[in-house]
Amino acid sequence: ELLHLGAAVAIESDQAVLGLDAQLLLGVLALLDAAQLMLSLPGLLALGLEDLRQPAGLLLRLLQALLQGRDLNKATREQMLSPQVQIFSKHQFPSLATETTTENKAIRLSYGLGWGLYWTPYGRAFFKEGHDEGWRHYAVCFDKPGTGILIMTNSSNGEGIYNELLKTLLKNTLTPIEWEQFTPYNQLPPHPPLKQHKEVAVDPKLLDQFVGRYQFTPEIILTITRDGNRLFVQQNDEPQQELGAESERQFFSKVADDEYSFEFDSPGNVTRMVLHTDGKDLPIKRVD
Repeated sequence: ELLHLGAAVAIESDQAVLGLDAQLLLGVLALLDAAQLMLSLPGLLALGLEDLRQPAGLLLRLLQALLQGRDLNKATREQMLSPQVQIFSKHQFPSLATETTTENKAIRLSYGLGWGLYWTPYGRAFFKEGHDEGWRHYAVCFDKPGTGILIMTNSSNGEGIYNELLKTLLKNTLTPIEWEQFTPYNQLPPHPPLKQHKEVAVDPKLLDQFVGRYQFTPEIILTITRDGNRLFVQQNDEPQQELGAESERQFFSKVADDEYSFEFDSPGNVTRMVLHTDGKDLPIKRVD
């Protein structure tokens, strides 16, 4: 059985939240910016993941095949999941750091061919992580009970829940979180306060010129709407964010660090919006 955590936390179809207390569940939802629970179903299908041709579905199929030994020569599977290099580094990153430790010797932390490995009371564990700005993913499977978990988050803080979920859902307490440098959710530093802006009043008639749709990528559309003297931005189907005005052309999100400015052509029509976020200026073309 393989649990898929796509939006918040996967739960077995015949059980409740497997001991997750309300405070942790709220923390999970907050960390992942999630709106629903994903329900693990027979055949490794999950709500919102019926199409196993999608990237997450393909990864699930790969994990399932590797876990069950399907479509793989037995000797090849064993070679992939056998220690090739024992790990004594203090941390996984930076890769060339020279500090070493014997803290993970007991669990035989090592690398196979393409997979991290360690040993638990639930048998051999094989794992793989992935991360970039704005998302964190983690997969781990256990040979002996034939179970595993795939966690996919849309948060740079997503790794803060890995250990708690593994302990709660799979009863595994041996995840090498210090080596993997996973900071538990309850030890994460508080978010810095939002930048202070001086809001000014703008004539509602002037706000109408910004109303429209702006295309960042073929899949991402930002929509600007007006309600009275209030301006809002919405990305696809996500919740709206109210914008405050710093000038007649410069605005800021009231709930995030994002800032927006608008550019005009010579006749005075708005042609694009620029999103200022994380030190980047991202131009977004107006499409209607």
